[in-house]
Amino acid sequence: MRSNGMRVLGLYGMGGIGKTTLAKAFFNRIIVDFEHRSFISSVREVSSKDEGLISLRNRIISDISSQAVVGNDISAFRRAVSENRALIILDDVDDVKQLDTLIGKREWFHEGSRILVTSRDTRALPETHVNVLYEVQILDDSESLELFCYHAMRRKKPAGETFLKLSKEIVSLTARLPLALEVFGSMLFGKRREKEWVDAVDKLKLIRPGNLQEVLQISYEALDKQEKCVFLDIACLFVQMSMKREDVIDVLRGCGFKGEIAIAVLREKCLIKIREDETIWMHDQIRDTGRQIVVYEDLDDPGMRSRLWDRSEILNVLRNLKVRILIKAFQFEYKFFLCVCVI
Repeated sequence: MRSNGMRVLGLYGMGGIGKTTLAKAFFNRIIVDFEHRSFISSVREVSSKDEGLISLRNRIISDISSQAVVGNDISAFRRAVSENRALIILDDVDDVKQLDTLIGKREWFHEGSRILVTSRDTRALPETHVNVLYEVQILDDSESLELFCYHAMRRKKPAGETFLKLSKEIVSLTARLPLALEVFGSMLFGKRREKEWVDAVDKLKLIRPGNLQEVLQISYEALDKQEKCVFLDIACLFVQMSMKREDVIDVLRGCGFKGEIAIAVLREKCLIKIREDETIWMHDQIRDTGRQIVVYEDLDDPGMRSRLWDRSEILNVLRNLKVRILIKAFQFEYKFFLCVCVI
Protein backbone atom coordinates (compact mmCIF):
# COMPACT_ATOMS: atom_id res chain seq x y z
CA MET A 1 0.00 0.00 0.00
CA ARG A 2 2.92 2.36 0.59
CA SER A 3 4.73 1.56 -2.64
CA ASN A 4 4.79 4.01 -5.55
CA GLY A 5 3.07 3.59 -8.87
CA MET A 6 -0.20 1.96 -9.80
CA ARG A 7 -0.64 -1.71 -8.92
CA VAL A 8 -3.10 -4.42 -9.99
CA LEU A 9 -3.56 -7.60 -7.93
CA GLY A 10 -5.21 -10.66 -9.42
CA LEU A 11 -6.92 -13.18 -7.12
CA TYR A 12 -7.66 -16.52 -8.76
CA GLY A 13 -9.09 -19.85 -7.67
CA MET A 14 -11.95 -22.29 -8.20
CA GLY A 15 -15.59 -21.29 -7.81
CA GLY A 16 -16.81 -21.20 -4.21
CA ILE A 17 -13.34 -20.94 -2.69
CA GLY A 18 -13.92 -17.42 -1.33
CA LYS A 19 -12.46 -14.97 -3.87
CA THR A 20 -15.33 -12.51 -3.61
CA THR A 21 -15.38 -12.73 0.19
CA LEU A 22 -11.65 -12.05 0.32
CA ALA A 23 -12.01 -9.14 -2.12
CA LYS A 24 -14.75 -7.60 0.04
CA ALA A 25 -12.66 -8.00 3.19
CA PHE A 26 -9.68 -6.40 1.43
CA PHE A 27 -11.87 -3.54 0.17
CA ASN A 28 -13.39 -2.88 3.61
CA ARG A 29 -10.00 -2.96 5.31
CA ILE A 30 -8.24 -0.39 3.12
CA ILE A 31 -11.20 1.75 2.04
CA VAL A 32 -10.28 4.39 4.63
CA ASP A 33 -7.09 5.13 2.67
CA PHE A 34 -8.98 6.05 -0.50
CA GLU A 35 -11.33 8.95 -1.06
CA HIS A 36 -12.32 7.54 -4.45
CA ARG A 37 -13.35 3.88 -4.77
CA SER A 38 -15.55 1.52 -6.78
CA PHE A 39 -16.60 -2.10 -6.25
CA ILE A 40 -17.84 -3.76 -9.45
CA SER A 41 -19.59 -7.10 -8.87
CA SER A 42 -20.40 -9.88 -11.35
CA VAL A 43 -18.33 -8.56 -14.26
CA ARG A 44 -18.72 -11.83 -16.19
CA GLU A 45 -22.50 -11.83 -15.90
CA VAL A 46 -23.03 -8.15 -16.72
CA SER A 47 -20.57 -8.19 -19.62
CA SER A 48 -22.72 -10.75 -21.46
CA LYS A 49 -25.48 -8.15 -21.84
CA ASP A 50 -25.60 -5.53 -24.60
CA GLU A 51 -23.37 -2.58 -23.67
CA GLY A 52 -22.74 -4.30 -20.34
CA LEU A 53 -19.04 -3.49 -20.15
CA ILE A 54 -19.61 0.12 -21.17
CA SER A 55 -22.18 0.49 -18.39
CA LEU A 56 -19.69 -0.92 -15.87
CA ARG A 57 -16.95 1.43 -17.05
CA ASN A 58 -19.34 4.38 -16.76
CA ARG A 59 -20.18 3.24 -13.25
CA ILE A 60 -16.48 3.35 -12.34
CA ILE A 61 -16.33 6.90 -13.69
CA SER A 62 -19.33 8.01 -11.62
CA ASP A 63 -18.05 6.20 -8.50
CA ILE A 64 -14.61 7.81 -8.47
CA SER A 65 -15.39 11.22 -9.97
CA SER A 66 -19.14 11.79 -9.40
CA GLN A 67 -19.40 12.51 -13.13
CA ALA A 68 -22.42 11.03 -14.90
CA VAL A 69 -21.50 9.56 -18.29
CA VAL A 70 -23.72 8.13 -21.01
CA GLY A 71 -22.38 6.08 -23.91
CA ASN A 72 -18.88 4.99 -24.83
CA ASP A 73 -16.73 7.92 -23.68
CA ILE A 74 -13.18 6.62 -23.28
CA SER A 75 -11.79 10.13 -22.79
CA ALA A 76 -14.02 10.63 -19.73
CA PHE A 77 -12.72 7.36 -18.28
CA ARG A 78 -9.07 8.29 -18.86
CA ARG A 79 -9.65 11.68 -17.30
CA ALA A 80 -11.38 10.23 -14.23
CA VAL A 81 -8.72 7.60 -13.46
CA SER A 82 -5.81 9.94 -14.13
CA GLU A 83 -7.12 12.72 -11.88
CA ASN A 84 -8.15 10.56 -8.90
CA ARG A 85 -6.15 8.11 -6.78
CA ALA A 86 -8.65 5.27 -6.71
CA LEU A 87 -9.35 1.83 -5.25
CA ILE A 88 -11.22 -0.38 -7.73
CA ILE A 89 -12.43 -3.98 -7.30
CA LEU A 90 -13.42 -5.99 -10.39
CA ASP A 91 -15.11 -9.20 -9.25
CA ASP A 92 -15.53 -12.33 -11.38
CA VAL A 93 -13.64 -11.49 -14.58
CA ASP A 94 -13.38 -14.31 -17.13
CA ASP A 95 -11.98 -12.65 -20.25
CA VAL A 96 -9.04 -10.33 -20.83
CA LYS A 97 -11.28 -8.22 -23.09
CA GLN A 98 -13.18 -7.20 -19.98
CA LEU A 99 -9.96 -5.77 -18.52
CA ASP A 100 -9.25 -4.02 -21.82
CA THR A 101 -12.47 -2.08 -21.30
CA LEU A 102 -12.51 -1.67 -17.52
CA ILE A 103 -8.79 -0.93 -17.00
CA GLY A 104 -7.36 -0.07 -20.39
CA LYS A 105 -3.71 0.71 -19.72
CA ARG A 106 -2.09 0.91 -16.31
CA GLU A 107 -0.27 4.13 -17.21
CA TRP A 108 -3.61 5.92 -17.45
CA PHE A 109 -4.12 5.67 -13.67
CA HIS A 110 -3.18 8.15 -10.97
CA GLU A 111 -0.12 7.43 -8.83
CA GLY A 112 -1.03 5.22 -5.89
CA SER A 113 -4.17 3.73 -7.38
CA ARG A 114 -4.93 0.09 -6.57
CA ILE A 115 -7.04 -2.41 -8.53
CA LEU A 116 -7.99 -5.91 -7.39
CA VAL A 117 -9.37 -8.41 -9.92
CA THR A 118 -10.89 -11.82 -9.09
CA SER A 119 -11.15 -14.64 -11.61
CA ARG A 120 -11.37 -18.41 -11.94
CA ASP A 121 -9.06 -18.34 -14.96
CA THR A 122 -5.47 -17.05 -14.90
CA ARG A 123 -5.69 -16.52 -18.67
CA ALA A 124 -7.98 -13.59 -17.90
CA LEU A 125 -5.22 -12.02 -15.77
CA PRO A 126 -2.25 -11.41 -18.14
CA GLU A 127 0.92 -9.54 -17.17
CA THR A 128 -0.10 -6.68 -19.45
CA HIS A 129 -2.84 -5.81 -16.97
CA VAL A 130 -1.93 -7.48 -13.66
CA ASN A 131 1.22 -6.84 -11.59
CA VAL A 132 0.81 -9.60 -9.02
CA LEU A 133 -1.08 -12.92 -9.00
CA TYR A 134 -2.28 -14.63 -5.83
CA GLU A 135 -3.96 -18.03 -5.73
CA VAL A 136 -6.69 -18.15 -3.09
CA GLN A 137 -5.95 -21.17 -0.95
CA ILE A 138 -8.41 -23.68 0.43
CA LEU A 139 -9.14 -23.28 4.14
CA ASP A 140 -7.21 -25.53 6.49
CA ASP A 141 -8.99 -28.05 8.73
CA SER A 142 -9.39 -25.78 11.76
CA GLU A 143 -10.60 -22.81 9.69
CA SER A 144 -13.04 -25.02 7.80
CA LEU A 145 -14.42 -26.47 11.02
CA GLU A 146 -14.86 -23.01 12.51
CA LEU A 147 -16.67 -21.72 9.41
CA PHE A 148 -18.99 -24.72 9.32
CA CYS A 149 -19.76 -24.53 13.05
CA TYR A 150 -20.50 -20.81 12.82
CA HIS A 151 -23.25 -21.45 10.27
CA ALA A 152 -24.52 -24.72 11.78
CA MET A 153 -24.39 -23.77 15.47
CA ARG A 154 -23.38 -20.10 15.73
CA ARG A 155 -20.33 -21.13 17.71
CA LYS A 156 -16.68 -21.99 17.01
CA LYS A 157 -16.80 -25.62 18.08
CA PRO A 158 -19.54 -28.25 18.46
CA ALA A 159 -20.77 -29.30 21.88
CA GLY A 160 -19.90 -32.92 22.54
CA GLU A 161 -17.63 -35.48 20.90
CA THR A 162 -20.35 -36.95 18.68
CA PHE A 163 -21.18 -33.65 16.96
CA LEU A 164 -17.48 -32.79 16.74
CA LYS A 165 -16.82 -36.05 14.92
CA LEU A 166 -19.78 -35.51 12.58
CA SER A 167 -18.70 -31.92 11.91
CA LYS A 168 -15.19 -32.99 10.98
CA GLU A 169 -16.63 -35.63 8.67
CA ILE A 170 -18.82 -33.04 6.93
CA VAL A 171 -15.86 -30.69 6.54
CA SER A 172 -13.89 -33.47 4.88
CA LEU A 173 -16.73 -34.56 2.59
CA THR A 174 -17.34 -30.99 1.38
CA ALA A 175 -13.63 -30.71 0.47
CA ARG A 176 -13.37 -27.68 2.79
CA LEU A 177 -14.94 -25.40 0.18
CA PRO A 178 -16.24 -22.27 1.97
CA LEU A 179 -19.44 -21.99 -0.10
CA ALA A 180 -20.34 -25.63 0.59
CA LEU A 181 -19.56 -25.23 4.30
CA GLU A 182 -21.68 -22.09 4.49
CA VAL A 183 -24.71 -23.55 2.70
CA PHE A 184 -24.54 -27.02 4.27
CA GLY A 185 -23.96 -25.59 7.74
CA SER A 186 -26.94 -23.26 7.35
CA MET A 187 -29.07 -26.24 6.30
CA LEU A 188 -28.25 -27.98 9.61
CA PHE A 189 -28.78 -24.90 11.76
CA GLY A 190 -31.44 -25.62 14.38
CA LYS A 191 -31.22 -29.39 13.92
CA ARG A 192 -30.15 -30.80 17.26
CA ARG A 193 -30.90 -34.49 16.87
CA GLU A 194 -27.91 -36.69 16.15
CA LYS A 195 -29.85 -38.73 13.59
CA GLU A 196 -30.45 -35.62 11.43
CA TRP A 197 -26.71 -35.02 11.26
CA VAL A 198 -25.98 -38.68 10.54
CA ASP A 199 -28.47 -38.58 7.67
CA ALA A 200 -26.76 -35.48 6.29
CA VAL A 201 -23.39 -37.21 6.41
CA ASP A 202 -24.81 -40.27 4.66
CA LYS A 203 -26.14 -38.07 1.84
CA LEU A 204 -22.75 -36.40 1.44
CA LYS A 205 -21.07 -39.78 1.15
CA LEU A 206 -23.16 -40.52 -1.94
CA ILE A 207 -21.84 -37.58 -3.96
CA ARG A 208 -18.73 -37.49 -6.08
CA PRO A 209 -15.69 -36.17 -4.14
CA GLY A 210 -15.40 -32.40 -4.38
CA ASN A 211 -18.55 -31.99 -6.49
CA LEU A 212 -19.85 -28.67 -5.21
CA GLN A 213 -23.14 -28.66 -7.12
CA GLU A 214 -24.13 -32.06 -5.72
CA VAL A 215 -23.45 -30.73 -2.21
CA LEU A 216 -25.61 -27.69 -2.92
CA GLN A 217 -28.41 -29.87 -4.30
CA ILE A 218 -28.68 -31.61 -0.92
CA SER A 219 -29.62 -28.24 0.58
CA TYR A 220 -32.17 -27.74 -2.17
CA GLU A 221 -33.77 -31.12 -1.42
CA ALA A 222 -34.18 -30.07 2.22
CA LEU A 223 -36.58 -27.26 1.20
CA ASP A 224 -40.34 -27.71 1.19
CA LYS A 225 -42.32 -27.71 -2.08
CA GLN A 226 -43.07 -23.98 -2.13
CA GLU A 227 -39.51 -23.01 -1.15
CA LYS A 228 -38.18 -25.19 -3.97
CA CYS A 229 -40.42 -23.40 -6.47
CA VAL A 230 -39.28 -19.98 -5.26
CA PHE A 231 -35.63 -21.07 -5.28
CA LEU A 232 -35.87 -22.26 -8.90
CA ASP A 233 -37.71 -19.09 -9.96
CA ILE A 234 -34.93 -16.98 -8.44
CA ALA A 235 -32.15 -19.11 -9.95
CA CYS A 236 -33.67 -19.24 -13.42
CA LEU A 237 -35.39 -15.87 -13.72
CA PHE A 238 -35.26 -13.25 -10.99
CA VAL A 239 -31.46 -13.14 -10.60
CA GLN A 240 -31.05 -12.68 -14.33
CA MET A 241 -33.54 -9.82 -14.22
CA SER A 242 -31.78 -8.13 -11.23
CA MET A 243 -35.11 -7.80 -9.44
CA LYS A 244 -35.43 -6.16 -6.06
CA ARG A 245 -36.64 -8.10 -3.04
CA GLU A 246 -40.01 -6.36 -2.74
CA ASP A 247 -40.74 -6.78 -6.46
CA VAL A 248 -40.02 -10.49 -6.24
CA ILE A 249 -42.27 -10.82 -3.20
CA ASP A 250 -45.08 -8.98 -5.02
CA VAL A 251 -44.86 -11.35 -8.01
CA LEU A 252 -44.82 -14.41 -5.76
CA ARG A 253 -47.71 -13.10 -3.67
CA GLY A 254 -49.74 -12.64 -6.86
CA CYS A 255 -49.24 -16.34 -7.57
CA GLY A 256 -50.48 -17.40 -4.17
CA PHE A 257 -47.01 -17.99 -2.71
CA LYS A 258 -45.92 -16.73 0.70
CA GLY A 259 -43.02 -14.91 -0.88
CA GLU A 260 -41.75 -13.07 2.17
CA ILE A 261 -41.47 -16.27 4.20
CA ALA A 262 -39.82 -18.19 1.36
CA ILE A 263 -37.29 -15.39 0.77
CA ALA A 264 -36.49 -15.32 4.50
CA VAL A 265 -35.94 -19.10 4.57
CA LEU A 266 -33.67 -19.07 1.51
CA ARG A 267 -31.71 -16.21 3.03
CA GLU A 268 -31.32 -18.02 6.36
CA LYS A 269 -30.02 -21.06 4.50
CA CYS A 270 -27.48 -18.88 2.63
CA LEU A 271 -28.97 -19.84 -0.73
CA ILE A 272 -29.60 -16.17 -1.56
CA LYS A 273 -28.41 -12.82 -0.27
CA ILE A 274 -29.88 -9.33 -0.40
CA ARG A 275 -27.56 -6.64 -1.70
CA GLU A 276 -27.39 -3.10 -0.37
CA ASP A 277 -29.62 -1.90 -3.21
CA GLU A 278 -32.21 -4.56 -2.18
CA THR A 279 -31.69 -6.68 -5.31
CA ILE A 280 -31.63 -10.43 -4.77
CA TRP A 281 -28.22 -12.02 -5.32
CA MET A 282 -27.31 -15.69 -5.67
CA HIS A 283 -23.83 -17.17 -6.00
CA ASP A 284 -23.41 -18.38 -9.56
CA GLN A 285 -22.61 -21.91 -8.36
CA ILE A 286 -25.94 -22.01 -6.50
CA ARG A 287 -27.71 -20.46 -9.50
CA ASP A 288 -26.20 -23.07 -11.81
CA THR A 289 -27.32 -25.83 -9.45
CA GLY A 290 -30.91 -24.60 -9.72
CA ARG A 291 -30.74 -24.30 -13.49
CA GLN A 292 -29.24 -27.78 -13.76
CA ILE A 293 -32.18 -29.17 -11.78
CA VAL A 294 -34.57 -27.61 -14.33
CA VAL A 295 -32.53 -28.79 -17.34
CA TYR A 296 -32.66 -32.36 -16.01
CA GLU A 297 -36.46 -32.21 -16.08
CA ASP A 298 -36.06 -32.94 -19.80
CA LEU A 299 -32.62 -33.01 -21.38
CA ASP A 300 -33.88 -33.22 -24.96
CA ASP A 301 -36.89 -30.93 -25.13
CA PRO A 302 -36.68 -27.48 -23.46
CA GLY A 303 -40.41 -27.09 -24.00
CA MET A 304 -41.06 -29.81 -21.43
CA ARG A 305 -39.19 -27.96 -18.66
CA SER A 306 -40.92 -25.90 -15.99
CA ARG A 307 -38.82 -22.79 -16.63
CA LEU A 308 -36.91 -21.21 -19.51
CA TRP A 309 -34.33 -18.43 -19.25
CA ASP A 310 -32.22 -18.72 -22.40
CA ARG A 311 -33.54 -16.36 -25.07
CA SER A 312 -32.84 -18.71 -28.00
CA GLU A 313 -34.58 -21.63 -26.26
CA ILE A 314 -37.59 -19.45 -25.44
CA LEU A 315 -37.93 -18.37 -29.06
CA ASN A 316 -37.57 -21.94 -30.32
CA VAL A 317 -40.28 -23.13 -27.94
CA LEU A 318 -42.59 -20.31 -29.02
CA ARG A 319 -41.92 -21.04 -32.67
CA ASN A 320 -42.79 -24.69 -32.10
CA LEU A 321 -46.07 -23.68 -30.46
CA LYS A 322 -45.05 -25.25 -27.15
CA VAL A 323 -45.74 -22.24 -24.99
CA ARG A 324 -48.60 -24.19 -23.34
CA ILE A 325 -45.98 -26.31 -21.55
CA LEU A 326 -44.93 -23.27 -19.51
CA ILE A 327 -48.21 -23.32 -17.55
CA LYS A 328 -47.66 -26.83 -16.19
CA ALA A 329 -48.46 -26.77 -12.46
CA PHE A 330 -48.31 -22.95 -12.37
CA GLN A 331 -50.70 -20.11 -12.93
CA PHE A 332 -50.74 -19.07 -16.57
CA GLU A 333 -50.52 -15.34 -15.89
CA TYR A 334 -47.41 -15.72 -13.72
CA LYS A 335 -45.39 -17.83 -16.14
CA PHE A 336 -46.46 -15.79 -19.15
CA PHE A 337 -45.32 -12.62 -17.35
CA LEU A 338 -41.92 -14.12 -16.59
CA CYS A 339 -41.47 -15.41 -20.14
CA VAL A 340 -42.17 -11.99 -21.64
CA CYS A 341 -39.80 -10.28 -19.21
CA VAL A 342 -36.93 -12.61 -20.08
CA ILE A 343 -37.44 -12.05 -23.81
